[in-house]
Amino acid sequence: MTFINEYTMYCAICGGPIKDPDVDRGWLSQIVLLHSTAEFPDTQIRELPARNNGGPYFELLESAEAITACDKSGSIVPSPRPLYIPCHTICISLAKRCMAAHGGASHRSIDEATRHLWSVFEALFEKASEEKFGPICNIYSAQAYGDIWRFQELVWQPGHDPKARFDSMHFEADPEDVLDMKKSILSQLRTLPAAKFRSSSPEPFQLPPISNLSLECTLQILPTVWREALARSYLPWLWDLDPDSIAQKEAAKPPEQEWNWELLVRQLAQVDLHEPRAILEDLPMGLRNRRRIWRIVEDMLSVEAADYYLSQWQK
Repeated sequence: MTFINEYTMYCAICGGPIKDPDVDRGWLSQIVLLHSTAEFPDTQIRELPARNNGGPYFELLESAEAITACDKSGSIVPSPRPLYIPCHTICISLAKRCMAAHGGASHRSIDEATRHLWSVFEALFEKASEEKFGPICNIYSAQAYGDIWRFQELVWQPGHDPKARFDSMHFEADPEDVLDMKKSILSQLRTLPAAKFRSSSPEPFQLPPISNLSLECTLQILPTVWREALARSYLPWLWDLDPDSIAQKEAAKPPEQEWNWELLVRQLAQVDLHEPRAILEDLPMGLRNRRRIWRIVEDMLSVEAADYYLSQWQK
């Protein structure tokens, strides 16, 4: 359980706290500093592994150079220095997966998307630093991170409140190495009589975009189509739900029954999957956190930083 103070630094992607590796060697303490030099603003955004030495103070692992992250005094004329934005290493990994899913997997596409994310972070930093001189621990309003504002409140203490406990477990759960993910997802499958699907079209069918999926099943497409889509990363944040696990589950269906793969895919596609009262309540906290972070990155990639993100500070 993490307890925060006014010096806690937060990841620019997920909004979660950055931990001291001497206290916790989990994913929240594995850090990369993003930066772009003022001299060459259009070059590739660099990723520098670092360790947190408390608050906004970091040390680069390769050079042992001391760095102050999100420091306004070091990013303005007359002595421009690189702006460093801290992110969890795993959040950077998730962001790149999201970029590849949306814009292609080429290095050029990912580099362009990374520069877009950087422009978002830079704009948010400039807005946040208008009201504070010195290091900025949180560049974005906490409401934007999926209810993480509860986690960032200095007065917040976990206690025994179930809602607060869910928040803490939710935001601290490792979003990449999710324990029992496959089992928990496939256990959500429900059956329908095989006769229900006899009128389904056997012809190739273009599945709708995942952003348009409601919870209403049409049964117009064969279950095998939905099953194969799930096995082939139709939902790209489930990259580790492998075809073998899905095939084993299919082989275990009851006689005269079919797994309702359509319903499962529709449930998993809901954008609020990460919330406490989501349609699937028994998913691992790490998977919920993964979906939350993925959604944040999608939002950042879909709009111009100057238009949407800066407007969030007005709410």
